[in-house]
Amino acid sequence: MISDKMAKLHIKKMNVNGVSSWILTLFVVIACLLVLVYSYYSNWNIALRIMFFIAALFLSGSAITRINGLEGGYGLYLLKTKKGINFIDSLSKRAPWFWKGMAEWGLVIAFGFLSYPIFRKRIGWGAYIIGILSIVVILLFVLPAACLPLGFFNIPQIKALSESCSIGTSQTGFIGYFSQIASSIVSRGLTINLITIYLITIIGGFSLFLIGVLVYSSLSILYVVGITLFGLVTSQPDYNVLHSVLPEVIPLVPGVTIPLLSGIAAFAFILIVHEFSHGILARISKVNIKSVGIAVFGIFPIGAFVEPDEKAITKLSKREQNNISIAGVSANILFTFIFFALMMCTLIYIIPHYFVNNIILSGVINNTPASKVFSSNDIGTIINSWNKIPLTNVSNFAYAVSLDKPGSRVYIGTNIGNYTIVANSSGKIGVFISQVSSPTKGILSGIVNFFYAFFGLTFLLSFFVGIFNLLPIAVIGLDGYRIYKTEIRNKNVIKIITAIVALSILINIIPWIWNI
Repeated sequence: MISDKMAKLHIKKMNVNGVSSWILTLFVVIACLLVLVYSYYSNWNIALRIMFFIAALFLSGSAITRINGLEGGYGLYLLKTKKGINFIDSLSKRAPWFWKGMAEWGLVIAFGFLSYPIFRKRIGWGAYIIGILSIVVILLFVLPAACLPLGFFNIPQIKALSESCSIGTSQTGFIGYFSQIASSIVSRGLTINLITIYLITIIGGFSLFLIGVLVYSSLSILYVVGITLFGLVTSQPDYNVLHSVLPEVIPLVPGVTIPLLSGIAAFAFILIVHEFSHGILARISKVNIKSVGIAVFGIFPIGAFVEPDEKAITKLSKREQNNISIAGVSANILFTFIFFALMMCTLIYIIPHYFVNNIILSGVINNTPASKVFSSNDIGTIINSWNKIPLTNVSNFAYAVSLDKPGSRVYIGTNIGNYTIVANSSGKIGVFISQVSSPTKGILSGIVNFFYAFFGLTFLLSFFVGIFNLLPIAVIGLDGYRIYKTEIRNKNVIKIITAIVALSILINIIPWIWNI
């Protein structure tokens, strides 16, 4: 009787401790979020914000680890569970032909035309043809829209790229978007560099594309660094040279370089989809899954994981091993298409109802046709139309300007009057413009903006996370390394490729560090 009472008292104490641990954990999470939001909207130097960000996550992660007795250290901890295993198992039993086909499709996107000789008869013709067509669609129609979510990046060099984005709006819809892309290709033609990039990607897939971009960019950076060092020797250093180099590798930190809440939501979704896809293909091949979960640094998920029986995977055929390895990349590329469509639908059909965009005159270049009409006193003038094309955002402006020809008459409608200016020999009139957006429906505008940011970031990051995982780097466990290791017998060749890629990534960080 006494032992029963003691047992009940012990259970009650455990429940109290459990509740108190949840309360303490919730307090730590809220406190960390408030600190990060404050730093995000502060005017601090970005390097200081990153250090502050890392310190806040380190402290909060260490506290959460200690409060809950979790596995981890240095602010990083693992949240493991077996609850998702049954869900993965049930998905693997539904249309296994689809999951296998998706994996083969991903291999074609990863290695292009070369996927056929590399994997020989392990890829069906249907997946091969659809994969090649998908590469073409991504290059010509999907990636041009990547400039839209770049506007959410808190990095001036990257954010500036979104201002030149030319995408259809509510007045043209999806048909207008695709027709603009098509007309742009026809009117401007494909440059030699662009043709080269397209050919490399179609031949070798996005794996060769990314490796080529990293290596080429790293050589360019080394060349610029060499010029700077030579300037130091000759006592005429030009420190501005590195400022003009666009960084290819940038840390994406929610609350610092990308929006906080939508950034967390995008990363969480992408990582869960990626890892669950590995688990689904593993279960199709009858491989047991030990646990699933996420790796968290502070309060941010930095990785999801599915823990399969690795020994069982090594005993599978090459086809099954590659299908498991590429599954996460395939899922990321699939959701790139899905969230591209969601982002465009939001931009075209929803955003115009909740935000009002005005295009304003922000500058006039001296000794140009526009300088004869506008002066510094006209800065801030709202430009309503350009050659009778209504201007509602930068995309409209970019599209309207692309139609101007040398010597043509440009009809400009503003809030202070209408003007006719003759374009110069370059087809320009010499003005700078800016887009000013303002919400129209309060809290609803905020909700719409959150989902637009979430859709845009998930579209862009899903693609980048997918192709980044194709890199053959073993240290951080990328999927590409498993595939290279399965197909290339010579270990020295793999080591050389890995070393070149890893070194290129490190070199590509230099411009970002230089500019913070």
